[in-house]
Amino acid sequence: PYAGGKRQAPMKEAFHEAALDVISKVAFSSDFDKEWSSRRLGLKYIADTKLHHLTLICFKGVMRSFTFPIKRLFTLIHPQEAEMYHEAILAMRRIGRDCIEKRIKAVTSGEEVPNDILTQM
Repeated sequence: PYAGGKRQAPMKEAFHEAALDVISKVAFSSDFDKEWSSRRLGLKYIADTKLHHLTLICFKGVMRSFTFPIKRLFTLIHPQEAEMYHEAILAMRRIGRDCIEKRIKAVTSGEEVPNDILTQM
């Protein structure tokens, strides 16, 4: 699809970003893109730490593992790319862990928490 300026608009990325934004706000009552930055996550190979960008890197890493099944050989041939995938996965895990820990602290301290999926878990 083309935008008004007669150049191609990246619709796939826009839909992906919108879907993750809705999921983060509805399921976790949080805006992850505002809460996380590359300095806080301490990433070496990834500059853009928006949630949709991290998930795309994780998915690319999964697809690479299917097309290049010998992991040790892949990490020898493409060490920076392999480290980028690993870094993205660790960042996603860190974001999830921090989100859950914040909610547990809020619940145990008696604070009012939103009634979302994370609270129900």
